[in-house]
Amino acid sequence: MNFRNCAFIALALLLPACGGGGGGSAIPSGNGNGSSLPPGNHATPTPSPAPSPVGALQHACPPAAPGTATCYALIRTDSVNLQPMLRRFLAARRDDATYSGPLRPADIESLYRLPATYTGSRVPTIAIVDAYDDPNAEADLSHYRKYFGLPQCTSSNGCFKKVNQSGASGSFPGPDTGWSGEISLDLDAASAACPTCRIALVEASSNSWQDLGTAEDTAAGMNPAAISNSYGGAEYLGASSHYTHPNTIVTASTGDNSFYGGPQQPASYATVVAVGGTSLYHNVGVSRGWNELAWSNGGSGCSSMVSRPSWQNPAITGCMNRSEADISAFADPFNPGIWVWNSYTGGAGSGGWYVDGGTSAASPLVAAMYALANNASALGGGYAQSIWLDAGRSTFDVTQGNNGYCNPIVQCAAAVGYDGPSGWGAPNGLGAF
Repeated sequence: MNFRNCAFIALALLLPACGGGGGGSAIPSGNGNGSSLPPGNHATPTPSPAPSPVGALQHACPPAAPGTATCYALIRTDSVNLQPMLRRFLAARRDDATYSGPLRPADIESLYRLPATYTGSRVPTIAIVDAYDDPNAEADLSHYRKYFGLPQCTSSNGCFKKVNQSGASGSFPGPDTGWSGEISLDLDAASAACPTCRIALVEASSNSWQDLGTAEDTAAGMNPAAISNSYGGAEYLGASSHYTHPNTIVTASTGDNSFYGGPQQPASYATVVAVGGTSLYHNVGVSRGWNELAWSNGGSGCSSMVSRPSWQNPAITGCMNRSEADISAFADPFNPGIWVWNSYTGGAGSGGWYVDGGTSAASPLVAAMYALANNASALGGGYAQSIWLDAGRSTFDVTQGNNGYCNPIVQCAAAVGYDGPSGWGAPNGLGAF
């Protein structure tokens, strides 16, 4: 798949004017089952940020065909606006306190109140699973980390490792310019959230669920603290066993097609932490420095196939089956986007710098936070459950924005406490992990 031949998208077209979709078995209003939703969940949806400009975003990967997954990386292509911003950024001091552009590692550390380094005795590994090969993955990661002053992470110093789906180095799948964009985003986002973690990239031979499942099992066999999956597709249960691994936390993106896209696997599996997306607006008037809203294109929904785990309460979720998301993090490519260095896809006049987003950014960010906590063995397999037990005490509650219109509204509109688009909110330190 050639990146330059991908079709431009207008995400405004993804949000119809009225309800529907979302899949699954949401509890209808007045169903007589005695369940009641928390106050405020039946209110009119809160405003969402304006849709992204027409033609300004590009999916890195094509839509998923039956039996395959698509990646969720979104890349800004508004060249008129992007190139001046890149020039200003590259000429500016990297530690400028007034900076409010696309996210840098220091911004992510501050935004989510993360420790600057991992201080435990065993350095944790973040595993990234993607399809096809990015031949420049290690070199591009090195460039990104050097530019932002992060510790180098290379195969020679033992920090970075790239293997194929069978676990072998040196015999990789065919390259793909689309999935390489996803790989660059995943590696850079994980590095930004945990600069001192090790990183393992496992490349599946293709984007088929069979190959991705094999790669997932290989990643789990490398004993990582967490595995990030920034891809997905329509639900079916056939791949669930590949995303169930004792002592390894698995995160997955909820998708970029709003509530109307329906739940996505592997995020809908109860053994996976489903990570939704948010939009961020710089605000010097608040102590955090940012306002965080549910992203209008982030996925959410009520599974049509996965039974409700015991730790989810239908009176809270409005859903009789598995509800996603569990937690959320930055995803909106325009508000404010995240810097990514990707030389294989092509510089397009910007020297390899891109501004990306999508829930593809959110999943590796949260996986890196789990790695920082490095607490998988203590959680005993209840990885998403730990977020529900925390119930918002260690997250920033996201109470504004929506990703569609639905009934019950908790599935598609941000609210106090739990809601579908943002889960229990965005991380505030590592307490929820």
